[in-house]
Amino acid sequence: WVGSIVEQDEFDVGASGYAPPTLGSVAEIVAMFDKNVAMATETLKRQSNDRLLANWRLKKKGQLVVEMPRLGMIRSFLMNHLIHHRGQLSVYLRLQDVPLPSIYGPTADEPM
Repeated sequence: WVGSIVEQDEFDVGASGYAPPTLGSVAEIVAMFDKNVAMATETLKRQSNDRLLANWRLKKKGQLVVEMPRLGMIRSFLMNHLIHHRGQLSVYLRLQDVPLPSIYGPTADEPM
């Protein structure tokens, strides 16, 4: 998403041809995540402040969903959303009796 936000002026989720990635094994998912983090880091390093402060639009089938500066979109849409889903995943894992890794410090699953 970082590339779409900083290299395009808008993204239309409902446009023909858009399809979310097909996810396979855990190893494939982790590899894709690591690759995307590296690409996002390099993409952000190349951006000017003016570019990051310019507005970006998210549309769905041509209808505007949200418009805000790219930097705000990266923070709210990407970072906060990722944090939200990490929280959901930790709840799901807890309900499945899977020991949780440390996210923001020790968990009840780690010895003191």
